[in-house]
Amino acid sequence: MHRPDNGAGPAGDGLYIIPLADSTANLERFTPWHMPGRLLGGGDGKCFYEAQVFVGEVLRDTVGVIWYDRSLMPDGRWKENTVLLNLNASQPDTAVFFGHGRRSITQDLAFSGKCRILRGEDRQVPVE
Repeated sequence: MHRPDNGAGPAGDGLYIIPLADSTANLERFTPWHMPGRLLGGGDGKCFYEAQVFVGEVLRDTVGVIWYDRSLMPDGRWKENTVLLNLNASQPDTAVFFGHGRRSITQDLAFSGKCRILRGEDRQVPVE
């Protein structure tokens, strides 16, 4: 995984998942994923997105990266999603689940050392 220092500011940050065996990796070939932490509104500093990201064996017998995120909806309620990047197969596979029903499994695996949580940061979205 790589987090570039591209000088683009908080909105330009991205989490890049790069295969360890890819010695010719250049970031232009990879899609940036959401960073762990919170996005805060530039005007009022209110949180409108937050994500916890785990890497390793994130579900039983599933090696990959998993995001437990929530987004503030226009009606003021929070919508929770889980995004799994499954790296078990030769080609990565992505699945999206509603809610956080798998979070306790991932946390148990983290406590037993099979995966780890990535440190999150608060990022301010600039006001235009």
